[in-house]
Amino acid sequence: MTLPAWYRLLPLVAALTLLGGCATIGPAYTAPDLPLASQWQAPQAHDGRLASLLDWWQQLDDPVLHGLLAVTEQQHPSLQSALAAIDSARADVDTAAQAGVPSASLSTGVTRQRSSGISRSSALDASWEIDLWGKLQRNHEAATARLQASEAGWHDARASLAAELANYYVNYRASQLQTELAQLSRQSQQDSTDATRVLVKAGFSSAVDGADAEAALASADNTLLAQQAETELYLKALVAVSGMPEAELRALLASQPARLPAAANLQVDSVPADLLRQRPDLQAAERQLAAASADIGVAEAGRYPQLSLAGTLSASRNQGRQQSSWSFGPTLSLPLLDGGSSQAAVTQAGANYRQTQASYQSSVRSAVQEVEQALVRVDSSRQREAALSARHQLATGQLAAVNRQWQAGTASVLALGSALRSSIASQQDLITLQRDRLLYTLALYKALGGGWITQNESQAS
Repeated sequence: MTLPAWYRLLPLVAALTLLGGCATIGPAYTAPDLPLASQWQAPQAHDGRLASLLDWWQQLDDPVLHGLLAVTEQQHPSLQSALAAIDSARADVDTAAQAGVPSASLSTGVTRQRSSGISRSSALDASWEIDLWGKLQRNHEAATARLQASEAGWHDARASLAAELANYYVNYRASQLQTELAQLSRQSQQDSTDATRVLVKAGFSSAVDGADAEAALASADNTLLAQQAETELYLKALVAVSGMPEAELRALLASQPARLPAAANLQVDSVPADLLRQRPDLQAAERQLAAASADIGVAEAGRYPQLSLAGTLSASRNQGRQQSSWSFGPTLSLPLLDGGSSQAAVTQAGANYRQTQASYQSSVRSAVQEVEQALVRVDSSRQREAALSARHQLATGQLAAVNRQWQAGTASVLALGSALRSSIASQQDLITLQRDRLLYTLALYKALGGGWITQNESQAS
């Protein structure tokens, strides 16, 4: 039995297949070992119940904020963009995977000629690039690493978006409370001004006292108007971030009395090195570094000969006669003279790796700095809140004492108004500090990764 001639090429094909992928050019990537401290240097707050990052939002016990977070995640453009980036990166992985398998295409045609009549033809073309130096493998590694970076980028976008929305919400609620206090202070100043007008008219106070009272009232009006405008600005920001219609958002905000969410206590029981696993932006940066390392292998493999197998099988039929032909064989591409472009590609890939590595190292340092600074601010605000609370209690006690004196006729309405405004001012300072403590806690939440965990950790739990 005589075998077709192309069967003789099978041993060559088998040998090339075994050869393909045996040599992988380029550096073997390992995640960089960064010198980090073994523990956090800043003090940590441990008062109250400690809780993990994953259920942190539930600790705030604010249904309106929870609802806003849910709505915002469904329709925010930054998350849609991050999801699109994942889809694009996944398509790149599929393309890179398909580059290492044979490809085939079939074409058919029918032609009519006056002399020969109808002619039919068909052709099957196939090709296969042999991955001699691991170029395709490195390309697939780079695409996979960039896909993982895109997935981490989506988690980072979620954490950033949640923190941004919560920042606006906390500022809005604090501004609401400050507006209420500004209204009380303005009304108190109005009462004092009215009383001063009576005293000036009766000759018991000078015109200077009357002018001072009028100026204080004008200042109170200005403070109230500015505070009302600030509240509206924060509401507009919430509309922009959440994407909710303004009327619907106003109704949602009005469904709950103005109050600040409870300040949560984060359990920072991880060491700085764990930050690399908790922060999605650092995960994304490390995966980009892995992709840059694989790109070096792709560039280096481009300096070596490239081998591919190609074959064609065609058949035609014309006037009852059928003809067929086939061709099959390897094609070897030798980069002889390229003007140094292949070496330049390797140099560029190496430089890009070093640049990406420096960026990654800088990101790690910045992340540790963010956590340390947030810890200091949270601890400081916690201590200051105790002092301001004591001050407010004293001011409230003084107001109560002056009120009793006024009811007994031993204190003037002016003294009562002054004590009331002093109590309001201490409460305003306390609200500002409580707001700042929440904002610092939000910054710590985001600096610790925003509750994100790796896929392996999620499966293990």
